[in-house]
Amino acid sequence: MAYVGAVREFNVKQGFGFLEADQTIDASKLEGAPEDAKVPAGQGIFVHSTSIRAGEGMVPSLESGERVRFDVQWTQKGVQAVGVVREDGEEIRPSTLHRVELKGVCCGLVDYWNESRGYGWIQCEVSRETLRMHRVPERAMDLNSMKVYVQRQDLAQNLKEMSQGLPVIFNLYWDEKGLGATNITIGHGIPLDREELNTSLQRVQKRFEKLAAASKENRQAALGSLDNITPQAHVKLLIPKAAVGSVIGLKGQTVKKFLEESGAVRVHVDDLAKQFGVDGAQQGRARAIGVHGSFCAVAKAVNLITVALATDPEDNPGEGAPTPDQPAPRRERANWVIKFMVPHVLVPFVTGPKNEFLDKLAEKTGTKLSPESTNDIPAMGMIDVIVARGPTKGEEGREECLDVLSARIAAAVGATLE
Repeated sequence: MAYVGAVREFNVKQGFGFLEADQTIDASKLEGAPEDAKVPAGQGIFVHSTSIRAGEGMVPSLESGERVRFDVQWTQKGVQAVGVVREDGEEIRPSTLHRVELKGVCCGLVDYWNESRGYGWIQCEVSRETLRMHRVPERAMDLNSMKVYVQRQDLAQNLKEMSQGLPVIFNLYWDEKGLGATNITIGHGIPLDREELNTSLQRVQKRFEKLAAASKENRQAALGSLDNITPQAHVKLLIPKAAVGSVIGLKGQTVKKFLEESGAVRVHVDDLAKQFGVDGAQQGRARAIGVHGSFCAVAKAVNLITVALATDPEDNPGEGAPTPDQPAPRRERANWVIKFMVPHVLVPFVTGPKNEFLDKLAEKTGTKLSPESTNDIPAMGMIDVIVARGPTKGEEGREECLDVLSARIAAAVGATLE
């Protein structure tokens, strides 16, 4: 039996809501329902988006106050509406689109752009798995085969024109018509052309066979042989916001020491919000540390930073506040850990097929290496994290691990930015 009523509320993002029937529903005859089951007129009846018959090419949703017709079934949680259509029996077609914006930014290539009509499509780099983590409905992903719709009104002010093949970064949203982009601006950094990317990476692959096999005495020479890949090597480390002071030090004394001991050109804290064009509040609990210089210098600086992060100020440093000339005593932790920020498209090269490169390096150095997901970077689909960790007492293993890993990441980035 079909019932008529109205939508009390519906949460598009969560995909469920409640209806109110115009009449009392006798639910006792439903399969599995108790004999006294009923729903008084005006009482909320649960409805899930999968129970809505939406028009073709639409993600199911409802408007508060919208008149609907529906059937009911008994579930473990009571009466639930199914087969929801408009009051006249037609499929649901929302009069208003409800944008659900996702945190962070994405990257992609303009796949099509119609200048006269002011709309087009972006081929997005974000995977289905990532979108599922953000609770994007499968229907929204399927509607346009994962392509992202873009309108002229959603272009950033600094983007004067669009063209096919243009790399862009943008905020992603979904609504009843699928995936969409807003705040679109010109992308930067890693090229997205797979053939070009693979060609660039193949040029540096053989260098690492020598580096990975080099002894401690020959490792510096092997690192130096990489310097012609790019004018200046650089890596980015992701560290807890609270640990920034351990890298910078009082009046910048610690970072100055790193520069002197390593020979690095620059060590600095990156503003993630500014870099990825998002609200500063989205920076979360982490900060990025950029390290620039020769491959040897970058590797040395990464080791120094890792050691600094693996020590804590002692609980009782003694009388008087610490000064640049006399910093607070520190104690070493049992383990060290450092996170490298790696452009998403370079992760397969850094890890090797089936994680082969990381596994071999970890076995040789007695460390643990793994690509991991993180919510600390406001750059969905653009940046991944590779985590290195090991016991503090294994100094030689740590040095070799970080030398090789930082060089591999820096060379991959440098080769693609030639």
